[in-house]
Amino acid sequence: MLLEKSNFKKKVRWDATTRGYQTLYLNDLNQTKEESEEFEKAFSEEHDCSEEDEILALVGGADELLESASFEKIIEYYDDALKKFPDHPVLLYRKGGLLCDADHYEEAIKIMDDILEIDSRYVDALFLKSKILSIIGKTEESEECKDRAEKMKSKGLRL
Repeated sequence: MLLEKSNFKKKVRWDATTRGYQTLYLNDLNQTKEESEEFEKAFSEEHDCSEEDEILALVGGADELLESASFEKIIEYYDDALKKFPDHPVLLYRKGGLLCDADHYEEAIKIMDDILEIDSRYVDALFLKSKILSIIGKTEESEECKDRAEKMKSKGLRL
């Protein structure tokens, strides 16, 4: 008996090489030939996924790129992702963190400020901004950001 499509668990992931989404259907490995063909058919079909799934797939794709791609390629990847989700704080934060790691501090600070305009309670953006300000010698501003972040964190706001 062929497996019903509803018996498959759908998983969507971003493929960094092709810059496209891949939809995987996971099921029992003990498949008959007919079940395996159904699996392949299901895998080849297009599917919608939620915005949250797309964001997670984009972040996963960027993580895959970190091991093999150049800084410029990864930044280009985030720029492409941000064209689709221009004000998404997680994508902005990840790009800002990458810029910070590459010593592009002013750009990273601007991105942290952009995130805080979108969501003033994004605690991680404050902590990263504090770290960057400390690195570039703006100790007083760094401490202000860190104090603000610590207060927000103690209130249980999102990291």
